[in-house]
Amino acid sequence: MKKVISLILCVVIGVLCFSSCKAEKEPEKTEEYSLKITYDSAYSTYDSSAVNAYEAVCDAVINGEESARINVGLTEKVRRLFYTSFPLNALVKSLDINKERSGLSITYTLSAQEHKKAVDAFKAKIEEIVNECSASSVNEFAIRAYAYVSSHIIPSESNVISCYETVMNSKGSSFSYAQLLSYLLQQGGLKSCYVTASDAKNAGWGLCQVMMNDKWFYLDPMTEYYDNKGTKLVFFGMTEKDLKAEGLTNPTYSDSSVPADSSSLDFDACRACYSYEIKDNSLFVTKTDGNIVQIAL
Repeated sequence: MKKVISLILCVVIGVLCFSSCKAEKEPEKTEEYSLKITYDSAYSTYDSSAVNAYEAVCDAVINGEESARINVGLTEKVRRLFYTSFPLNALVKSLDINKERSGLSITYTLSAQEHKKAVDAFKAKIEEIVNECSASSVNEFAIRAYAYVSSHIIPSESNVISCYETVMNSKGSSFSYAQLLSYLLQQGGLKSCYVTASDAKNAGWGLCQVMMNDKWFYLDPMTEYYDNKGTKLVFFGMTEKDLKAEGLTNPTYSDSSVPADSSSLDFDACRACYSYEIKDNSLFVTKTDGNIVQIAL
């Protein structure tokens, strides 16, 4: 009898040990990061049908699908949103109305396997950046996203570089970095618009606008980089007058319309920013004259 009991105990102990080892070998699964499908606020007048169709196309591209079922009458608006607001458009060769006119056929630049890898790599990079810029409020996130972009800039010799390429290769132009910043701001829940302007030599320049506390402000990450390597906020929260003082004129949205009014002086202290700190839901700007200005976020 004792032998039987001993045998049973050995079996039970063995099963428990095996279960314990098995549990250790199966790490807890983490939820996959999901990109928010956002769009440039310059197109905020587009109705929900166009936005929903755009989102359907973006979802199809994320999943590597060959078509998206939409109302083809919305194709022009969908393409406009897709090519101005969705960085993964760089992986798409064409969006064409299919023969049945039931939606859009999607042709990719990569094979199905390579496309999936490219999408996953992009999602991972955006997740990394968004996490690094995490904040207690959307306005604080705007500052951290601006600081991240302006301090991680590697200028490209070419202006013909996409936002996607800038994300993946860490190199870009004023245009692609402005597009990236605008996209990150939207990922963080803010309204933002990509803007182009003309510099003193009448060459193009990229920047963006963001809405904070129901007011619009200009942000110029590339100029921040050239001025101080992105360590300050001299070109954050600018007005139209600040743009002109910088030598930029004719700001324009990607739909060729005139940008919303940006005349608030909430961040005027930043024009003389020597250093800054964020704490207690406020931005503390130490100016070049030594004075410290508190700006509520």
